[in-house]
Amino acid sequence: MSDNVKDTLVSDAYSSLLSIAPAKGVLRVTLNRREKLNALDASGHNELARAWRDCSKPTVSTIHGSVVGAGLVAALLADISVASQAASLLDDPSNQARQ
Repeated sequence: MSDNVKDTLVSDAYSSLLSIAPAKGVLRVTLNRREKLNALDASGHNELARAWRDCSKPTVSTIHGSVVGAGLVAALLADISVASQAASLLDDPSNQARQ
């Protein structure tokens, strides 16, 4: 991305998601609950579902670190999923402690 492109906050309607438009035609949605290790509550699940439903373009997910639950579902439902070497896809949250 060019240094002259500024991130633009798209909406403050979400409390669990951060939606940024870093470039024309691009929307970056980030889980934004660091204090809860980005675990989503019911409100966060609803926000993620609404953001996903409103997206009519092809989707790309990037995975860094451990992903489980709604984050795993969102990552795998994307049209393209890219995972770093440090990514860990878990189907059981209790497995995270054993990693």
